[in-house]
Amino acid sequence: MSNYSKIVSDVENGVSSKEWTLDPREIGSAAGNWSVRKKTLSGGRQEGTEVIYVDNGLLRFSVVPSRGFNIWEGQIGNIRLGWDSPVREIVHPQFINLGDKRRVCLPLRSGIDGRTVCGR
Repeated sequence: MSNYSKIVSDVENGVSSKEWTLDPREIGSAAGNWSVRKKTLSGGRQEGTEVIYVDNGLLRFSVVPSRGFNIWEGQIGNIRLGWDSPVREIVHPQFINLGDKRRVCLPLRSGIDGRTVCGR
């Protein structure tokens, strides 16, 4: 088995592939049910956000390099892994005021109680 390498995003060298896919067909193999895809979102506050989707046939998840490689969502089999954010889109950092020091309080839906957790 040979190694495969592809740079899809590199700020220092000005490389940015808007969309890219790697799956068994791309490397000349018929074996496997997996894929890695990169997409750049457009429209609204998500404009320019890069998302990488990884699927190994059982576990699927998406990573957001634009947001510090945050794991956005995941799924294993039919079980969804994640948190239901009140914000439905992936907001690009250019639209976030990092200097805002106000406290943010979000309700936890734990099933045990209706606690509220506050963070900075």
